[in-house]
Amino acid sequence: MADKPTSGTDTAYRTGEYETWERAPVTIPQPDPGTGRGQRRARKPAAGLAGGVRIHLHNPYTGTRHEWRISKRAGCGGHTGRRPEPHPQRMHPHSGYQLRKEVVGMPAFEDILYDVEESTAVITINRPDRYNAFRARTVEELIKAFRLAWADRQVRAVILTGAGEKAFCTGGDVKQRAETGDYGPSESGLFEIGALHRVIRDIPKPVLAAVNGAAVGGGHVLHVLCDVSLASDTARFGQAGPKVGSFDAGFGSAYLARVVGEKKAREMWFWCRIYGADEALAMGLVNKVVPADLLLTEARAWAAEIAEKSPTAIRFLKQSFNADTDHQAGLSNLALSALDLFTASPEGLEGAAAFAEKRPPDFNRHSR
Repeated sequence: MADKPTSGTDTAYRTGEYETWERAPVTIPQPDPGTGRGQRRARKPAAGLAGGVRIHLHNPYTGTRHEWRISKRAGCGGHTGRRPEPHPQRMHPHSGYQLRKEVVGMPAFEDILYDVEESTAVITINRPDRYNAFRARTVEELIKAFRLAWADRQVRAVILTGAGEKAFCTGGDVKQRAETGDYGPSESGLFEIGALHRVIRDIPKPVLAAVNGAAVGGGHVLHVLCDVSLASDTARFGQAGPKVGSFDAGFGSAYLARVVGEKKAREMWFWCRIYGADEALAMGLVNKVVPADLLLTEARAWAAEIAEKSPTAIRFLKQSFNADTDHQAGLSNLALSALDLFTASPEGLEGAAAFAEKRPPDFNRHSR
């Protein structure tokens, strides 16, 4: 382990971690090397930041660099350059400062967007041309983004949403499966949907689904696994697995039954019906419905409230809620193994082919 930094360096020693503060074009607030307390005054605003400072943070253990931009909120008074600016880790939500953190050197994402503003991480599935359906790469990037949020002590809540106005997520990319027989390549060579389900449950921070459109199939499972779900008034919910030669016999069905009840869960899976936002609210599938143009604003407001709560209490509470259904993880693993075999079977391939060809599937010869 590296030696503890000494006085006079640009490195702070805090809670067992070393983080290097690189000087920006202005004098930046800097913790005392021995205690992590105390700050230096900013002499003048950073160029182009309208009365704020820019801070670069490097973590030598992860290799990532964070850029913090701190500026006064409108209506909170101008920055004189004489008073100390707040330390990013110690900013109170009502301090009058707005904090935006941009992660520099993080994994290059193609299928998703990842952004952190103040205490909230926003993860956006960014495949609107495919109704935000996920392929193997998408799943892998989502896992990485949730782990980034998990490791970031500034992040207190995570919002999961979809790009565009039509879809939150429509599950696995059935067109990809029809074309290649799988969900495409990934760095690991695996389609790690089970790992994505687990990280949503295991991250010790609330995950809020901001359902901005269709949440169908595997996308419906993702929102169900989130701690709370907020829906736009244009959102739609449902399952499509049996229509396209697929299923989720793990969290997607067993945990759904805990959320909406056995009878409703069976209805959703057996009949593959689509439900509107108000119906979803009535059955307890979502927590609140808001106008589409206010969805992210509402989700950010819910996430900001979490920043005012005890993070340790929230962590224990989430783990306690999960403990009641953690046994379903083993069932989910079994179900995913079965699904791997089923999707390669003639019956599974017929469902994918019919979807890609926009025709009704013919499952008659597979009846037993």
